[in-house]
Amino acid sequence: MKYGMNAILVAVLAVTAGCVEVRDKEDTDPVKPMVQVNKISRMVVDGEMYLFNGAFLTRPELELELRKAPKIWPVEELEFHYKEVILKKNAVLYTMGHRVRLHIDRLESDGARIQTLPLEFKAGVGQAGRHGGHILLDVGTAKGSLRVQMLGQDGGQGRAGAAPDESMRGLAGEDGKVSLCAKAGEHFERASGKDGGKGHQGKSGSNGSPGGDSGTLEVMIQSGKEFQLEHYRNPGLGGNGGAGGKGGPGGIGGKAVGMAKPSDGSFMSCSFKATEGRPGLEGSAGINGQPGPPGALQSVCITRQKVIECI
Repeated sequence: MKYGMNAILVAVLAVTAGCVEVRDKEDTDPVKPMVQVNKISRMVVDGEMYLFNGAFLTRPELELELRKAPKIWPVEELEFHYKEVILKKNAVLYTMGHRVRLHIDRLESDGARIQTLPLEFKAGVGQAGRHGGHILLDVGTAKGSLRVQMLGQDGGQGRAGAAPDESMRGLAGEDGKVSLCAKAGEHFERASGKDGGKGHQGKSGSNGSPGGDSGTLEVMIQSGKEFQLEHYRNPGLGGNGGAGGKGGPGGIGGKAVGMAKPSDGSFMSCSFKATEGRPGLEGSAGINGQPGPPGALQSVCITRQKVIECI
């Protein structure tokens, strides 16, 4: 465990790390995960702590680690055994979407909170929301009050449609054709270049990414009739769809040609001058992506005095 300004971790008398094979009942993966087990005598927390790389870190320590780590970190299987845990009024333990087992002989909490994920941690563009993971809270004697919040992360926004390329340009306007100089409009129209065509519609944005599941919670309290436990669960929302891309450029206007005088000299000069065709209009924007689906609302099971309640 590490020390920080907002948290006090004291009297760590025995720390043991090892790996054992375990498997939760909700696991569907046939490969049994390896769990890192930590045995700690006493922990006192007054502030926010974040579970990362097998240890609870302060916010500055976490930010330092995140600068060295990839944007997406794997879900870990972690187990902690404590003789005593004291969570002061401002204490918050973030499990960060890992699968965590907290075995505590004696727990004292002054309205503290255990929460899966901080709300300010956002999924990146095109990334699925992180699941809440799993929290097992196995307490011998509990005193005070505690709130456990199982939250899935909102999915990331879809990617915007790609920028238009040359293949999305509208058709070029037809060039004018040589025509006699005359007062009549048909000759003028013939010699003038035609307008370019409208560009093709922009590329569609991708759909938003799915939100993370709320995660599963299992609490077992052997002793502590006056202990107040609140729990809340909410899956992550699906991400917004990506914006449609810009429409293709309009086609170039056709070129104009000069107007020839009649050979019989019936007109001394041309009254009209042929014009260039105008560029085509930009294509309409692409279609926005659809919102991603929300995560699943997962189970909570509370056991107190051998009475089990699951929702």
